[in-house]
Amino acid sequence: MPTVKELSLENLQWSLQLAKKVLYSYIKYKKILKVPFEEIPPRFLEHQACFVTYKKQQRLRGCIGSIFPTCPLHEEITKQAIHAAAEDPRFPPIQDSELTQISTELTILSIPFSIKTPKEFIIGEHGIILRKNGYSAVFLPQVALEQDWDTEETLINLSLKAGLSKNAWKESDTRFEVFIAQKISEEK
Repeated sequence: MPTVKELSLENLQWSLQLAKKVLYSYIKYKKILKVPFEEIPPRFLEHQACFVTYKKQQRLRGCIGSIFPTCPLHEEITKQAIHAAAEDPRFPPIQDSELTQISTELTILSIPFSIKTPKEFIIGEHGIILRKNGYSAVFLPQVALEQDWDTEETLINLSLKAGLSKNAWKESDTRFEVFIAQKISEEK
């Protein structure tokens, strides 16, 4: 089973600050923050996928990310921070007037790996991806815990999120992948 190449606490804090600075720069000034190369910790030059989540008064306000790494982690954080703030189709873009009320969460992902059956999925440890007939959906590891779902409730909601029937997860042609993640958040 692959593992996430863990970031040190110092690097996690740097990554969270980067996401926050990108949000502020993009929303307040309509500018994409560019970190000078010499200020980027070496670990952030490695390719790794991530999700950026914004909450307002502990309620989801935007969450977008990537499952597979396509660029250096510092670029991925920048890209997903902007997408989560301005392009999550479930929400209008975050406004300047909201910035003081927004908390940021960053989730760094391992490479997903296939599992043979959803029984191998471990609540709170794994993020999960469901794929069936061109439809797909993903939940980060923290989603089931935050919603207080058991495994079956998680899989039902994952099926519905994919636009499928609530029992699609039980069907033999449904495929699953899981991943592990490292998370840092401003929330307590």
